[in-house]
Amino acid sequence: MNPIRVFRYIEELDAFVITEDFKSLANYLGLSEWHSAVWVGRLFAMDNDVGEHWFDNWEERDERAAKAEELGVAYDDLMIIEPERM
Repeated sequence: MNPIRVFRYIEELDAFVITEDFKSLANYLGLSEWHSAVWVGRLFAMDNDVGEHWFDNWEERDERAAKAEELGVAYDDLMIIEPERM
């Protein structure tokens, strides 16, 4: 069995994107909500509400929007962890 990576790190943006393989798996299992990694955040934070919002980071995405466009990445696909929020 091949492992499935949840995220791909983009060093130039200091951000992650959810892999297509994981999106497909999460959709198949019915785990997708506003994005495919919500339940991973809940597990990581051990808290349903906090974990659901671990990637609420629109200000950070806005800051990286131009660079993301240059790299061909949709800025609203960027998953950025802001340590102060945790």
